[in-house]
Amino acid sequence: MTYRETLDFLYSIERFGIKLGLERIRAYLDAIDNPQDKYPTVHIAGTNGKGSTAAFIQSILTAAGFKVGLLTSPHLVDFTERMRIGYRNCEENFVVRFVEKNRKLMDDIPVSFFEITTAMAFEYFAEKEVDFAVIEVGMGGRLDATNVITPLVSIITNISLEHTKSLGDTVELIAREKAGIIKPGVPCITASRDRRVRKTLREICKQRNSNLISVHDENQWLVKNLNFKGTNIEAFTRTRKYNNIFVGLPGRHQLENALTALTAIEILRNRDVKITDRAVLAGFRDVKWKGRLQVLSEKPLVLADVAHNTACIEVIRDTIKELAPGKKIITIFGVLSDKDYNHILWDIQKFSQSIILTKPSSERAADPADLEEAAKTLKANFVVIPNVREAFQTALKKADADDIILLTGSHYTVGEVLSELHKT
Repeated sequence: MTYRETLDFLYSIERFGIKLGLERIRAYLDAIDNPQDKYPTVHIAGTNGKGSTAAFIQSILTAAGFKVGLLTSPHLVDFTERMRIGYRNCEENFVVRFVEKNRKLMDDIPVSFFEITTAMAFEYFAEKEVDFAVIEVGMGGRLDATNVITPLVSIITNISLEHTKSLGDTVELIAREKAGIIKPGVPCITASRDRRVRKTLREICKQRNSNLISVHDENQWLVKNLNFKGTNIEAFTRTRKYNNIFVGLPGRHQLENALTALTAIEILRNRDVKITDRAVLAGFRDVKWKGRLQVLSEKPLVLADVAHNTACIEVIRDTIKELAPGKKIITIFGVLSDKDYNHILWDIQKFSQSIILTKPSSERAADPADLEEAAKTLKANFVVIPNVREAFQTALKKADADDIILLTGSHYTVGEVLSELHKT
């Protein structure tokens, strides 16, 4: 099989959708000798920020000299982004080799696309003999395919309403699902400020003899300077002071993710993992995580962010207001149909002078006609350009040098533009 044929096969399985539950993935991993048990892990769940937190932890451990795997989803441009070691994506030939080797097993055990990807990453990290792997949950936690590991530390970044059909329609129910990653005796870190969430997490941690650590109770930070390149801070934990940290992802919201990562790093340091202050500083400075207020150009300022819920959009609004007040904003918006695009559009039209509605190349994408109906009810200034690349080119033509173009709504939307720019 070629790499393209392999991806076509994997994506053909993706059409069958998400299958929550651990029975299939456990049977599958048993059949390939449980690679996930061959290295220590950090496990991260949450509504927003889990990918950035994972990237910070991996970057710091990499700077400390360790070989570190990172499993995240979805990808932006290429499938191999989902599993990387250090800053290098998985090799295409490994993906082909894994599928060819396990094709019959996939027939015998009807695993989902995400389950195959998870097993593939676990096998890849084992084959490469990583020192650590940082594992991001796909959906929820309790029944997510990644929840077959017993990590050194579990992290639940924050919790708000999402995937309510699968996870529950209250933050307490969703918190219970995400808390499924908490293992007996394993410390759990949370950045949530919601008292309902923290109460739920506390109850579950008590049941499992797990120490619950609140990022906001354990740490303080002082912002010294911030711009679209990143933020300079001083950080104070219970045991250390860190001077002149440069957080290489922009926005105040990333500081919470950074301190969540730092809390996990300190737990590892207290377990005699050799991580110096210099490695912490280098890891935060050199972190690589695309699609998070990523600057694609400066005149006009083009920002790409995979925000796909109202909480993320509000963060973008606040960040732009703080770092570039008074600028005209053109927003390109393409979203998946299962997202609450009515409320997202309501928030977008509050700060955007014009909106371009588009549709990423995904069977799950929202129809622009439906987005148009939602936009009409808001009396927003909008146009519909179904092709993402055409929408992006239109925005570039409309924008003056001092304007801001915001590309957002989905990994797929951002990924299409990044893929196009990658070709040029």
